[in-house]
Amino acid sequence: MKIFLLLLIHLFFSSALFAGEYGSLTENNEDNLYRRRGELLPLMGAGSEDEVFKAMMNEFTLQKAELRKVKYYLINGEVRLAKMYLRQLMLTEPKLKPLAYRYMAMIEFIMGNYEDSLKELKRPELTQFQNYDKVCVLRILNQIILNDTEDLEKQWDRCLLENIKEMQSNRLVWLETLVRLKIAPNENTIQGPFKYKKIFSLPNEDIKITLKLAIYLNQEKLVLNEINQLTFDAIVDKEVRELAGLILFRAKKFSLAYKFIEDLNTPNVNNIKGNLYLMQNKYELAFAQFKLALSQKQNSLNAIERALPLAWEIQQWEDGTKLAEQIITSPDGAMSKMALTSAFFIQREKYSEAEKRLDYITTYSTEGENLTVTQLYSYTHLKQKRNLETMKYADLSCKSFDLSQCWLMYQFSYWDQFPLTVLRDEPMFKNTNWWNDESTLTSITPLKETIYVNQKDIEELDDALIKLTTNQK
Repeated sequence: MKIFLLLLIHLFFSSALFAGEYGSLTENNEDNLYRRRGELLPLMGAGSEDEVFKAMMNEFTLQKAELRKVKYYLINGEVRLAKMYLRQLMLTEPKLKPLAYRYMAMIEFIMGNYEDSLKELKRPELTQFQNYDKVCVLRILNQIILNDTEDLEKQWDRCLLENIKEMQSNRLVWLETLVRLKIAPNENTIQGPFKYKKIFSLPNEDIKITLKLAIYLNQEKLVLNEINQLTFDAIVDKEVRELAGLILFRAKKFSLAYKFIEDLNTPNVNNIKGNLYLMQNKYELAFAQFKLALSQKQNSLNAIERALPLAWEIQQWEDGTKLAEQIITSPDGAMSKMALTSAFFIQREKYSEAEKRLDYITTYSTEGENLTVTQLYSYTHLKQKRNLETMKYADLSCKSFDLSQCWLMYQFSYWDQFPLTVLRDEPMFKNTNWWNDESTLTSITPLKETIYVNQKDIEELDDALIKLTTNQK
C-alpha cells in the first residue's frame, strides 16, 4: 500500500512538472521531441529508484514481521489474534498469500472449523505443485473428519507421491490406517499393522508409534505377547515403558503394569497409579496421584474426572472447588458445572459465593427449577436463616418428589423459627439410653381375642360346599 501511494504522489508531481515546464510539447509532433532531445528530464530523480526499492523492502519486512506475530500467537494458542493478522496479510503481498492461507487453514482446524479449513486448503494457491506437499496431510485429516471420501484416496496417493522424500514408510502407518478405515473399513484394516510386524525388532520411535496405534484401535491383545520380548534399549526408553505399562493396565495385567511404570513420573503414569490405588480403595493416595498428574498437565481430563468425585468423597472441599472450576465442559454442561461448584462452596460454608452461581444459572438458563438447583438454593437460604426463600425452593423441590424437602416444608408450617433451632451452636439434648431405664418401661399385656366361630368349622363348611357343587354337576 505504501509503494502504491508513493508511486501515485510521484506521478502527480511529475505530470504537473511536465505540464508546466514542457507544456508546449503536448502540441508538438515527434520532430519537436527529436529536436529537444537531451533537454527532457527523466520522471524519476537520481535517487528515486533506490527510494522505491527501499520502500518495497520495508513493506516486505513489515509483512514478514506480521507473519512472525502470527506464528507467535499460534504457538501460544492465541488463534483469534493470529486470525486477525492473517486477514490483513491476505490483502497485501501476493508471495505471502499461500503461506497466509496455509496458516488460516491450520487455525480453522485448531478451532474445530473443519469445513472452513478444507475450504482454505482447496484454494488454487495451495493446490499447486510447489505448495501442495506442505498442506496435503492437513487436507487428508479434514476429509477424514468430514467423511469427505469422494476423492480421499486420490488425494492420499498424490500426497504420498509429492512427499516421497520426506515421508518414511514406517511413520505412515497411522495416517495410512485412518485413510483405509475411512475408505474400506474391515477387520483386516484394523489388525493389519500388527499381524506381520515384530515390534521388538523395530527402532524405539517406531515401537512408540505402533504401541500408540494399538491403544487407539483397541488392539492391545495383538501386541501384548511381544512386550515381554522388548530389548534392553527399548526398556530403557521411558516413553516405551509408559506405553507398555498402559497396554498392560488395559489388559488387566496390573502387577506387571506397575513394574513397568513404578519409577516413572508423567501425567499418564500418575493416572495409571491413581487407578491402581482406586481399585484398592486407597482414596487418599489415589487423589494425591491425580493431583500430581494435574500439576504436570492441567487439562488432563482423565485426572479431573477421577479427582473430582474423590475430593467429595474424602471431603477435600477447597481442592474440589478448584477442580470444579478447572474442568472444561461444552456449553450444554456449563450450568451443571456451576451447580457443582456451588455445592463445593456450600460445603465450605461460603453461601454467598454459592448463591452467586445459582443466580447465574437461574438468570441465564432454563435450569433454575431443576431439582439439584432448588435443593442447593433451599439449603443455602436455610443456612442464612432466610425463611421465605427457603420455603419457596423447598416447595419447588417437594413438587419434584424430594421427600426431605417436603418434610422441611412441614416443619415451617407450624414452626416459624425452625432455622434457628437447626443452626444452634450448643449441643442438642439427646437421650440414647431410654430403653435401659426401668422407670420408662411398662409391662406389656398381650391382647386376648374372644373366638366366636372356629376357623376350622368355616373351612369344613367350605369343603362341603365345594363337594356339593361338584355332585350337582
